[in-house]
Amino acid sequence: MLKAYIASKNGRLQKTHDLVILCEACINYDSSFEKILLHCSDLTIYSSEVRYPNILEIEYYHMQNALTEANQIRRFVRDKLTNP
Repeated sequence: MLKAYIASKNGRLQKTHDLVILCEACINYDSSFEKILLHCSDLTIYSSEVRYPNILEIEYYHMQNALTEANQIRRFVRDKLTNP
């Protein structure tokens, strides 16, 4: 979703899965993206863990929290895309 927002602004897409880097790029277009920067920071760890797993052990609480944060990011960006 963050890359979709950057693309909608004709921005340069970076080849990364780091949500913080992508969110910071979005902030360059709209400072309100700072509201989701902490969520992006919390979720970025899962990107590298899933891509390069040793053994990913995650507690149910952390999984629920990650899903909640991902949904908050999705809703925020979707709103920005549909109501610029």
